[in-house]
Amino acid sequence: MTAQDLVNRYKAGERDFRQVNLKGENLTQLNLSGADFAGANLRGADLSNSDCRNASFRQADLTHATLNQTNLNHANLRGADLTDVDLSTAQLKDAELDWSKVSGGTNLTGL
Repeated sequence: MTAQDLVNRYKAGERDFRQVNLKGENLTQLNLSGADFAGANLRGADLSNSDCRNASFRQADLTHATLNQTNLNHANLRGADLTDVDLSTAQLKDAELDWSKVSGGTNLTGL
């Protein structure tokens, strides 16, 4: 799936993006609140400055993703792979991070 496909489907009201492949896509400055990316491949994707409030990234692969200044308040990141993720200045109020994999060069600056 491309970033433009995602935007078009989201604008049409779709929120179920489980298991999609968005590897390396530029998803900056998008409103993706309430979307379900459970099990999705977001490896290397850039979600900087995006609104992902109440979104689910449960067991998603976010390895090497950029999430700086991303609004992840109330997001479900349970079991997500956050290895080498840039979470600098991300908003994570009441986000669920249980069983998430945080290792390598994960950037937690400003949290």
